[in-house]
Amino acid sequence: MKYTLLPMLRREQELRLSESMQRRMAESHGGWLDVVAEIQLQVVKEFGFGYDTSFGLQLLRGAASFFVDDPEIAEAAFWIRFNRAPILSASPSVSFSVLRASFAHPYALPSLSVFPVVNMEKEELWEMGKVTLLLAGSWT
Repeated sequence: MKYTLLPMLRREQELRLSESMQRRMAESHGGWLDVVAEIQLQVVKEFGFGYDTSFGLQLLRGAASFFVDDPEIAEAAFWIRFNRAPILSASPSVSFSVLRASFAHPYALPSLSVFPVVNMEKEELWEMGKVTLLLAGSWT
């Protein structure tokens, strides 16, 4: 997968930096992300994901998540090299909870129990079984 992804990332960069795409982004009046989405769709189709563009887009957009700390991926991915957002880690004030659902009847709504997770390591969470992480936030 990595050796399919690397040329995809390089092609995306090539297209992003092309004069025509730079012009389109500049003329988009703030809608430059739509131009980037078109570029990414073009790339996944060029690399044979025309039958399943959603998978190709997930692969392209999730490169950093699939290959954490991989220097080749970090170098090839334009948006990783030029990311202006600070890298943040969870602060001590962030709390996590585990929800466990139990069903009284197959057609009944589940009853939920909330268990706070305090100082639990990521590996411990994974050992508990299937984990769904839901993050929500707002910047106003």
